[in-house]
Amino acid sequence: MRLFPVWLALAVFPACATVQTYDRQVAGIYAPYRQGNMETAARAATSPANKRKLTSSDALLWHLETAKVLHAAGDFEESNRWFEKAEAIIIDFEERPDLNVRAGLANVGSLLTNPAALPYQGNYAEKILLNTYKAMNYLALGDLEAARVEIRRSYERQQRAIRENEAAVERARRDAAARGLTPRATHEHPGLRAAAGEIDPQVAAAYANFSNPFTTFLSGALYLADRDPARAEVDFRLLASLPRPNPHAEAEYRRIQEYLGGTGPPPRRRVFVIFENGLGPDRSQVRVDLPVPEIGLTGFAFPEVVFQPASVGGLSIASPNGGGPRLHTSTVASVDQIVATEFQARLPALVARTVLTYITRETVSYQARRELGDLGLILSVIYKSLVNNADTRSWRTLGKEFQVAILDYPDDGQLELTLLGLNKNELPRRERVQLDEGNFAFVFAHSVNSRDLRVSTISFP
Repeated sequence: MRLFPVWLALAVFPACATVQTYDRQVAGIYAPYRQGNMETAARAATSPANKRKLTSSDALLWHLETAKVLHAAGDFEESNRWFEKAEAIIIDFEERPDLNVRAGLANVGSLLTNPAALPYQGNYAEKILLNTYKAMNYLALGDLEAARVEIRRSYERQQRAIRENEAAVERARRDAAARGLTPRATHEHPGLRAAAGEIDPQVAAAYANFSNPFTTFLSGALYLADRDPARAEVDFRLLASLPRPNPHAEAEYRRIQEYLGGTGPPPRRRVFVIFENGLGPDRSQVRVDLPVPEIGLTGFAFPEVVFQPASVGGLSIASPNGGGPRLHTSTVASVDQIVATEFQARLPALVARTVLTYITRETVSYQARRELGDLGLILSVIYKSLVNNADTRSWRTLGKEFQVAILDYPDDGQLELTLLGLNKNELPRRERVQLDEGNFAFVFAHSVNSRDLRVSTISFP
């Protein structure tokens, strides 16, 4: 009895199901989002039409996208409800044994079809950002204690990422060695290095070990608002030591040091401006030819990190009454660089799995030709055309970067925020805000294009 036609059907049907890419499915949310129509994006994300997608293999992504557009729309409480659901999905993946029936079947399916057959589990940068966004939501809602909890979880996820990736890279090296693959021929290949995106060598150290400097900045600002300058000093010292430090964080570090050293005033009456700018990195597919022992030079499909162009250079902050200096926000963390750095760190594991997948598919195609003759040849050609694709799924609604500024509390509590062009020229889009009386204020600004600017504030006594 020939079982191969059954396996071929099991392989081809899921492959057909994954031909429609995630990008096409999420377009109803992402199109209005990138235009700055956050309420429209939020309605699309929470519509009954998307309910079925919440149980698909992309369930985690749908929850993350929904939570993020609600955050951008200023619905911080509802945003956190969706982030909680997304985190529950992640925890479910993390608590599963390495080998179980459900995970095993999914992995077999991915080897026979394409990586998108696996449930999306998120990358390390996304998991750390999930808790960071939750912290911002709680902060915007006035809950300092809950925000601190989420920052701690962000740091815990960073440590977990280091441990898991070290184990994955070690397994990948063993698998590669068993197949006669060398690092130079695989994950050190120039074509694969380029697929990670353009990594800035001057700032690469800032994102090593899956760190996110914006999470560190938010942690330090929270400690100051919670009257704990000694712990805030640790975070700002780390930010000041980065290869390309944020000038506002550097200045605040000196302020805190002076206070702790008894030569300066206490860190009070501070305004922290947090500006999420632009559209985060996309994923596309690239072909890279790698030499595989006993097979020869072979073309593989890999995901490629694609940076999206910026349309806004920053945010100008001034008093609408003309008093005080005009300040500009400055980058504290590039999501582009965070994602690209992680992609490069995970390349050994990605390459090992891709090569194993290729060998498995070639075995399936060979069986088809041997057992079914000309029909098998036709089916194998169709099969490989459907499955030889990379997994290009990613959290689409992330921003491109986080910029920050720190300033003295204005006497009248009024600020005017203006978008800046790439040459630091002022653009027409601006917002005036009135801060409530307090010792610490947070201003959350968000923009995806040169016409979009949304601002919300919260003050603490």
